[in-house]
Amino acid sequence: MAGSDKTEKPTPKRRHEARSKGQVARSPELSGGATLLGGLIGVIAFGPKIATDAGEAMQAIWGQIANGSAVTSAAGLHGLEQLVMKVVLETVAPIAAPNTTLVSRRPATNRS
Repeated sequence: MAGSDKTEKPTPKRRHEARSKGQVARSPELSGGATLLGGLIGVIAFGPKIATDAGEAMQAIWGQIANGSAVTSAAGLHGLEQLVMKVVLETVAPIAAPNTTLVSRRPATNRS
């Protein structure tokens, strides 16, 4: 008989063995939903601060660009680059970092 034509339910022992091997039924929607929920919570928690900080940083960046002598030297460009990188990290990191922990990692299965 083919292996897919099972007529009886698995015994508790076999279910326990499958669980211990990491062979647990998982819904792909569950992990996607958890990631979406985590991102939404992150935006709600950090959104106002990110918007305020990004607005202040943009004012500082445009202020440096408006002062032509500040960005025509190597030191001025370096300062502008540091300011832009700081804004990017402060804006993206609070949302991106917590969501990386929500990604489900399945244990390696032995397919021999």
